[in-house]
Amino acid sequence: STGSLAQAMPSGYGALSTVDEDAEGPPRALIDDVNAKFPATRTHLDGDDVLKVVREMGVTDLVSAFQHHSYKDAIRSADGRPPLTHARLSDFISREFNLADYGVSMTDRTVLCMTNGPELGVCLLCTMCSCCAAPISLQGTGPEIAAEMKNINASCIILKSGDTNDHVKEAAKTAGISTILEITPTGGAGMFSLKKLA
Repeated sequence: STGSLAQAMPSGYGALSTVDEDAEGPPRALIDDVNAKFPATRTHLDGDDVLKVVREMGVTDLVSAFQHHSYKDAIRSADGRPPLTHARLSDFISREFNLADYGVSMTDRTVLCMTNGPELGVCLLCTMCSCCAAPISLQGTGPEIAAEMKNINASCIILKSGDTNDHVKEAAKTAGISTILEITPTGGAGMFSLKKLA
């Protein structure tokens, strides 16, 4: 199942709600830009959708738009877990997720290889705020994944507990990845803990 990155109106879905021009927050043009990229007809957006939008408008502007709607749902899960608000997402990115604790610097390249869902969306946003993030399909073969890692000169990989990813771990070793991290879903949609495997 996929997660949902919702620009929720009071009814629960659709574009970002009407902006109070006198309130602090991103400019009207930015809100219009986000709305244009997330059509009101879309109710569920997955990790690929997040990646596409971030490539087009950048992490800073995207998070700024989210913060303007801090108590609305930012991430929803199809399995019924409590949604993640913009405020909680912003707090998690800025205060709790820290790749520097594992020796990853802003010039490093980190691979994300996990099943699609809300954790991938949140992890992608978090990682892009810390360094260069490179999502790789979990469906590739070990040699294919190892080749991709070598090609981008990755030094870190983030996996998700519960995924069938032994072939990815072997590929990371083959590619000479020095840091292997793993996220474990916790509580609400998209939330996770992070630990070092190697």
